[in-house]
Amino acid sequence: HWLPHIIVKEDFRNQGLGFQIVDQLVRGIQPEPDESVLLIATSMGEPVYRKYGFRTMSQYGFFKRQHPWKAAVRHPCIRKYEDRWQKALIELDKTVSGENRQQLFAPHLTRSILHVENDTLDGFYLPGLGEGTIIAETQSAGLALMALKYAETDKAVLPLDNTAGVDFLQRNGFKQVSQCPRLILGPDILWQPDMIYSRVGGNFG
Repeated sequence: HWLPHIIVKEDFRNQGLGFQIVDQLVRGIQPEPDESVLLIATSMGEPVYRKYGFRTMSQYGFFKRQHPWKAAVRHPCIRKYEDRWQKALIELDKTVSGENRQQLFAPHLTRSILHVENDTLDGFYLPGLGEGTIIAETQSAGLALMALKYAETDKAVLPLDNTAGVDFLQRNGFKQVSQCPRLILGPDILWQPDMIYSRVGGNFG
């Protein structure tokens, strides 16, 4: 489960309203004992979430392009979506995210861009979902899809655990401008942040 953005009007801050909203949202979800609640916290919201019991999983880095770079030639392993790759795409995402996001992905699959090498799907890019998530189990797939995306995009967000992705951005004109923690309440989940080359968004990680 993911908590969305929580905003309290400035005049009503520091009165416990944020904590009450978090409490109502978590109670509304009613997660099972083996389920977790996740979110990405701003510096303003982080103390509220920590007071409730959330703990850090990872840090997301926010990057912005500082100067132009020459776009890479389209990689020969990149291809358009075909239905025969749907199962492999969903399974790859489960392995990397630790979540079942099939329903979230379904409306965007036909626009997805795949990286297929030796008849094996090892990465994908969903330009129509949020900020345009990129998931890849190999660096070659992840970087090829990043090269495609960031030829036209000036902002990037990904886990700082993905050192290959961070290095790619820095080598290609991007500078880190901030970072925010990814927090969790409940059991840890198995995920692979080094295989996330672009997040979905602040509402789904």
